[in-house]
Amino acid sequence: MPSNCKIENTLRAAVNSLPLWIAFGDTEGRYFFASEYYSKTFNIPLEKIIGQNFKDVFPPVLYEKHKRMYDECIQSRKSVTFEEESEFDGRKKYTCGVYTPLADRGGKIYGVSVAAYDNTEKKELELNIQKAGADLRKSESKIKKWVERYDCIVAASGQMAYDYDVPGGKIHCSASVTKVLGYDRLVEEFSWWAEKIHPDDRDEIMRQKIEWQNNFSFFDAVYRFRHKDGHYLWVRNRGYFMADDAGNAVRQLGMIEDVTELKKAEDAIVRAREAAEAASHAKSLFLANISHEVRTPMNGIVGFTNLLKKSGLNGTQKEFVDIIKSSCDHLLGLIDDLLDFSNIEAGKIKLDMVIFNIRCAIADSISFVSEHRKAKKLDIETKVDERINYGVIGDPRRFRQIVINLLTNAIKFTPEGKIGIYVSQLSLSDCTAELSIEVRDTGIGIPPDKIEEIFEMFHQLDESVTKRHGGSGIGLSIVKGLAELMDGRVTVKSEVGKGSVFTVVIPFKKGS
Repeated sequence: MPSNCKIENTLRAAVNSLPLWIAFGDTEGRYFFASEYYSKTFNIPLEKIIGQNFKDVFPPVLYEKHKRMYDECIQSRKSVTFEEESEFDGRKKYTCGVYTPLADRGGKIYGVSVAAYDNTEKKELELNIQKAGADLRKSESKIKKWVERYDCIVAASGQMAYDYDVPGGKIHCSASVTKVLGYDRLVEEFSWWAEKIHPDDRDEIMRQKIEWQNNFSFFDAVYRFRHKDGHYLWVRNRGYFMADDAGNAVRQLGMIEDVTELKKAEDAIVRAREAAEAASHAKSLFLANISHEVRTPMNGIVGFTNLLKKSGLNGTQKEFVDIIKSSCDHLLGLIDDLLDFSNIEAGKIKLDMVIFNIRCAIADSISFVSEHRKAKKLDIETKVDERINYGVIGDPRRFRQIVINLLTNAIKFTPEGKIGIYVSQLSLSDCTAELSIEVRDTGIGIPPDKIEEIFEMFHQLDESVTKRHGGSGIGLSIVKGLAELMDGRVTVKSEVGKGSVFTVVIPFKKGS
């Protein structure tokens, strides 16, 4: 049987092998045993612990608390457990332990044992788990709030959001699906969704879906979808397809909007446009027909007026016949303008493309308005770019009509001063010459807010202008229509009281 010394040494070795703080003290609080772990923790050699008072070894910040537990253990003759948080070596420690009374065979208390262990890692793990749980709950709460906000925003926009799981074939819809389509919040198979698409739209939508899905392009389609109550809505479906690392479509995220009212409005606009186009066409036909119908009797009046003039009239009668002839000529001019405008609007004018000389066409146009210009005593300045020494291919009659209308307009609105016409070459290539025809006047000018309106049919600046200067207000509309028919453009610059500058730019094919 081993001696008491060997037993003591064996027990001491066993105790020292444990990662525990173990110490024994008498009823006065003096140590008579301490484990090596205990010694290392407080950084005091064992020989300096044994015999020392509990107060001299234990950290001051913890002494009062542990002294109370030590005394309680002795007085109650019962074990006292503890779990505490403390600071060691600048690090927070969590310790668990128990104070146990020591009694001899007769039951007399002769001391106290303390056994404790470092619970820091476990406690930190628990705290981290708690924090992670709190963070997760907080994140879940935030996510829930964001989802709720997103649903509110989507619902307020009159749309619904969806998430289509392509491999799984499931469609998840936002809560606003009830408002838009009438169904409860959906998690349904794609086949269920496809079946609700109008039969006349289904094949095309499925074809588009496959095409967009394979190309990962933006899906944007309008089609009819069956509402829960059975009627069909027009919906607009917009969304993106997302791919996995292998390049396969895995999700489609998108929005669906009820566009039924918009579709009705678009259909109404189409019908209104068709009706307006039909009315415009009917108007153009009427203008063309009535112009022809009026021209026939007018030609008769003009013819017989010319005959009457040669029939030996007296002076007064000749004056009356001249007035009739002048009125007929003016009316025929208006009829010609109406006929031209109606043909332009109806797209019936065909250009007669021949080679002609720009200089001659300008001279003819000036000659045509010379009588009117001289009557108002207006000077005219003419300048043609000397580089324009070639013929151009175009319709000379329609070109002269543009120039005559611009000159007539300039003369009409210029009470005194002069007018000018300037032709310049903007560019020249092997086969095309871009020419600018500029007509200037020193007339009444155009207010800035009226410039965009002057090319409209029958437009005059105001009633007073119409009374003072006359005219139908159709000449500039004809200029704009003919210029565009020649692939050209018309611009105007003007200042009230200082005159206007009208510029027509036309690209002509170069002749010889």
